[in-house]
Amino acid sequence: MALLGGTLLLLVLSISVYVTKGSATAIIPILGSLGYSGADILSESLLSLASRMGSPWMHPNVAGGALAMLLPLAFCFGMTRTGSARRLGLTVAALGAIGLLLTGSRGALLSLIAVMLLMARGRIPHLGRLLMGGLVAGIFLLAFYPPLQDRLMGLFTSDDASTAIRFLEYSHFPDAVATFPFGIGFKVDPPVLGYTKFGISNLWLNFIYKIGLPGMLLFIAVTISWWKEVRPGSDRVVLTRENAIALGCTTGVLSALFSGLFDHYFSFTSVLVALFWLFVGISLHETRRLRAKAETTPQHPDASHEPGASS
Repeated sequence: MALLGGTLLLLVLSISVYVTKGSATAIIPILGSLGYSGADILSESLLSLASRMGSPWMHPNVAGGALAMLLPLAFCFGMTRTGSARRLGLTVAALGAIGLLLTGSRGALLSLIAVMLLMARGRIPHLGRLLMGGLVAGIFLLAFYPPLQDRLMGLFTSDDASTAIRFLEYSHFPDAVATFPFGIGFKVDPPVLGYTKFGISNLWLNFIYKIGLPGMLLFIAVTISWWKEVRPGSDRVVLTRENAIALGCTTGVLSALFSGLFDHYFSFTSVLVALFWLFVGISLHETRRLRAKAETTPQHPDASHEPGASS
């Protein structure tokens, strides 16, 4: 409840400021008054992103990544609760979908769509309606919000600036690995002044940049171990009040891992790093709790408390 309540406040602030002012930089004075550090530096970096929604998550791509993680939890929580808790969850899900589109984060949007389609394979109730509602909202925003049109069209063009930069990052990445075979550590972030010119917008490869190939292999091993623990035992997942948090957190982590193919914020942005591992821990805790409960409590043959997302 606290996590979703805080997310709701951030969404209301971000969307209202952006809708009234129409610029990502409009939120900077508010962040400065709230004591955010680096507001002046943020003002310079957001000038090139002025057409995208600014937020307390600072960068639009960071906001997109956070929302891609939080939306599944909000949806699962809202669909299985009643009263004010239900309204909170569904409101965060609806505003979060709008906010995600306004951030223009293509990686987060693609990852959320992919994971929701994965959830749909598990025939989760009402997910089809949510997908249709999101499609209608997306079409509406595309019709009346030109910056979103430009961002989505950039997915299919080779002259998009951010896409071109990513190709440059990948082409220079082998040189960076050769220069720092054991990584650059955690005191600095890539690119390293005087040694490399580019970072790498990939969660998985950024671990190589930070702590070398052994670091990425360790992260992959931890990810596989986590998935073996939380994955469901059947293709059909029944969303219930009991497993809603486990399912929402598991799906959120999957969304973050998928978005890591396009962005690297979950490996160095402190807020997203904390959110990522918080969701990993909650999903593990809830899965083990449900499994222990299932072992001690006889279940009705038609009911299921599978906590994970459909594989």
